[in-house]
Amino acid sequence: MSEESRNRRVSVEKLVKIYAEGLGEDSAKKIIQDALTKLGLPSNTRDLSKDDAIKLCNLLSKNKGFVGIVSRFILARIYTGQL
Repeated sequence: MSEESRNRRVSVEKLVKIYAEGLGEDSAKKIIQDALTKLGLPSNTRDLSKDDAIKLCNLLSKNKGFVGIVSRFILARIYTGQL
């Protein structure tokens, strides 16, 4: 894994926008803030390391329905460097 790949950051705002397409912005912010709290990260975090973004999406991928599906989609985009 290249140094650039390891140091890549993922914007929390971008994650909110992706989830908001199906949940609305307020619900998207809430699920992400709740997941950040469960991971022991500040709920006001603006961007995540690649590893923390993967942890967040893995946690959310356990949900059924839209949130779980979108979380797995985001994981794929993180792993392929598209996010």
